[in-house]
Amino acid sequence: MISDESDRFNPRDPKPEGAGKPSKSVKRREARQLATQALYQWHMAKQSLNEIEAQFRVDNDFSDVDGAVLP
Repeated sequence: MISDESDRFNPRDPKPEGAGKPSKSVKRREARQLATQALYQWHMAKQSLNEIEAQFRVDNDFSDVDGAVLP
């Protein structure tokens, strides 16, 4: 199987200059990727959900995220 590295999403990669605002489909894909990563950590590493959430808040920029604020 041939893999194109440019198609791989890495949430820690900086956005290219002049990239503009990402589309809704790009945002959804990124959200699904992060959710999948969190579920994997929860299942495989047996980390608590609080630890995973704290790590994700440190490692990712959630300033533009809509949604409920967790207590």
